[in-house]
Amino acid sequence: MSKKVYIVMLAAASLALAQDLRQAETLYEHTDYEQALRLLHESRKPDAAQLELMGKCNWMLGNYKKATEYFEQASALEPQ
Repeated sequence: MSKKVYIVMLAAASLALAQDLRQAETLYEHTDYEQALRLLHESRKPDAAQLELMGKCNWMLGNYKKATEYFEQASALEPQ
C-alpha cells in the first residue's frame, strides 16, 4: 500500500471518529445517554474525549462505578 493511500485512509478514519463523537455529544445534550453510549461503543479504540463522554453518560444513568472507570481511562490517556 502506498504512503498516500495510507494517509487518506487514516484521515478518513479520523473524520469518521470525529463525526461519531459530535453525534454522541448531541445525543448526550438531548439526554439520550443510552443511544450515545451505543454509538461510542462502536469505536474500536476510543480516545480520551470519547471515554470522558462514556463516563458522563454512565454517570447520568446512575452507573457510577462504570463512569468512574471511564473517567480514569480518559485521564490516563490525557493526564493534566
